[in-house]
This record gives sequence, C-alpha cells and structure tokens, in this order.
Amino acid sequence: EWKDGYKWNIEYKNKYGQILRRWVNGVLQK
Repeated sequence: EWKDGYKWNIEYKNKYGQILRRWVNGVLQK
C-alpha cells in the first residue's frame, strides 16, 4: 500500500453500495 513507489490500495463503493478494494500501479483507475 505504498504511494509514490507504486501500488495503491483503493477502496470504493460500487453501485450496489458494496465497498470494494482495488490495487493500482501508481495511477488512479476508475
């Protein structure tokens, strides 16, 4: 879960209100 280096852990809610988690490689993906 590092920021500048890469690999961010993103938490977000999907359309059903479930909280999901996504790993991204230093870029915020929607």
